[in-house]
Amino acid sequence: MQAVPAGTAIVDSIHLSSLVADATAHFKAGRLQEAAASYREIVSMQPGQVEALRALSYLALKAGDAAGAREHARLAVQAAPEDARLWHGLGRLCRECKDEAGAIEAYERAVRLQPDLLDAWISLGVACRAADPQRALRCYERVLELEPDNQGALVNVSNVLLDLGHRERAEERLRAGLERLPRSGVVLMQLGKMLGVQRRVEEAAALFRRAMEIEAVATEAAVSLAMLERAVGRHHEAVASLREVVRREPGKAEGHRTLGELLAEIGEYGAAVAALRRSVQIDPGVKEVHFRLSVILRMGGALSAAREAAQCALALDPAFLPARCALADIAAAEGDTDTGARIYDELIALPELTLAALGNFLSLSN
Repeated sequence: MQAVPAGTAIVDSIHLSSLVADATAHFKAGRLQEAAASYREIVSMQPGQVEALRALSYLALKAGDAAGAREHARLAVQAAPEDARLWHGLGRLCRECKDEAGAIEAYERAVRLQPDLLDAWISLGVACRAADPQRALRCYERVLELEPDNQGALVNVSNVLLDLGHRERAEERLRAGLERLPRSGVVLMQLGKMLGVQRRVEEAAALFRRAMEIEAVATEAAVSLAMLERAVGRHHEAVASLREVVRREPGKAEGHRTLGELLAEIGEYGAAVAALRRSVQIDPGVKEVHFRLSVILRMGGALSAAREAAQCALALDPAFLPARCALADIAAAEGDTDTGARIYDELIALPELTLAALGNFLSLSN
């Protein structure tokens, strides 16, 4: 039997099928570099292979190469210019690359091709909001025409109305939304926060309590209620709210962190340290929490533990000025004035040590 020469349609088709299978297997197994190599070979054989281009775009973005991801997305829309979702994806990558004009152009193309593509209308509104809030408002209103109970669009409408100074209209829209969607945690939270900013404390608190009954936003609502009570001087009520949060959801670092900060404000330093330590056990990657723990430990005289907490913050971000200041303060408290003075001299020499940076440090320390 005569062999089929390489380069014929049959051999190429078999090879292409093998490459697709390899790429898919690599991708599913998490071997992303091997997957990318297979997809690149597919594209070399079929430059307009949309699925391979989409995969390469995703892999490039995952690797931190937003510009490369955008270029693959451009090639994909060139291969399938009538696919609205590809244009929407290109728009999102343009925004990732800070190309706002390119993003808006891509979103516009997406909604022209598919006028009921809600995600593209929302993305277009987001992209337009800063420069043209009226146009952003029209985009979100279009979403609500297509889907009247779209909670995200309703919240976005209220945000743009607030941008435009139409506070009463924003409240009216949210209240109307709650009449249709009385258990919408998103809308309850948005209206509660808006009223809280206006110091309409009892109305806002009632909305947060309603939101606390909805699992998806229960923790956020309880924290918001506590922050509201804190803002009006009801610290003990705020602590009680947060204790309920951590009792109900002990695995949420945010609740323990906020509880610790509030306990410190009312002088319960031992309990504050315990809460902040629990927070960093759950989520050790937040430098500000390590720093706050350092400050409270320093106030209580636990200098060795305070130094360790500050060093944890610096391990996460070696340039974190508040933690470096804390180490200088701890050294001075231990009587090691030479070390404290050296650290402060190093800080003063930093070009980024502006008045704003000092102000941030003071606000975190208090």
